[in-house]
Amino acid sequence: MPRKKKKNLLPLIIKSLLILLIIAAAGGIGLLCYVEGGELIRTSRRFTVKKIVIDPTLRFIQHRDLQVIQGQSIFDVDLQDMESRLMLKYPEISELRVERKFPDEIHLVAKKRMQLAQVPFRQSFLVVDDEGVVLAKKEKRDKELPAIEGFKIPRGPVELGSRIRHQRLRTALEIITSFNENAALSSYRIDNLDIDQSSKIMVYLDRDIKAILDDQRVDRKINVLGFVLTQGNLDLREVNYIDLRFKDPIIGKK
Repeated sequence: MPRKKKKNLLPLIIKSLLILLIIAAAGGIGLLCYVEGGELIRTSRRFTVKKIVIDPTLRFIQHRDLQVIQGQSIFDVDLQDMESRLMLKYPEISELRVERKFPDEIHLVAKKRMQLAQVPFRQSFLVVDDEGVVLAKKEKRDKELPAIEGFKIPRGPVELGSRIRHQRLRTALEIITSFNENAALSSYRIDNLDIDQSSKIMVYLDRDIKAILDDQRVDRKINVLGFVLTQGNLDLREVNYIDLRFKDPIIGKK
């Protein structure tokens, strides 16, 4: 009887092995088709980059910095490498994203950093945004941008795209930003700031007006300045300074 059982098991084992071989062969064929199909798709002209769509804020990017990917397979474009290269060359770009849009487009989406002020530095000027990121180096002062004086830039290399970290600079940038966003002050412009003393920050406006404030509650003080300067009974030609450090502003006459 045992021999008979072994004989009955043999066909079952052979059948199982055949099934496994068929499954393995089918899997191999499927994998081969997948690989070959993937390669066919990757090299298909339908998936070559034909168009690069740039966010309107990034029109300053030069075409030659993008044409290297023109005609490449959309699958071969190294998105992270492209982001790194562009942000290194163009420090004014913030939050850049390079995205694939199938079948044949690459999209560049970002926020452009805006010039806010300038800082004297080694016989030149560094142009910075509201976060203190260096956007440009200029030999001469830009008359359209406020100059920030009264602090020393920390030692070390200062490169385009690097951030100047200094508490006094942050305060100055906060003052300029608040000033620019105040509708009552839209007809005025900051020429320069002296932040040598955080308790006595000198803000020099056009029309020969000086404002004095400290580094506390900046928005409130700028709002008070806007209120004072829009009073119809105030003759600005007689104003020497407006001191905003106290509960009520003090107006010094010439």
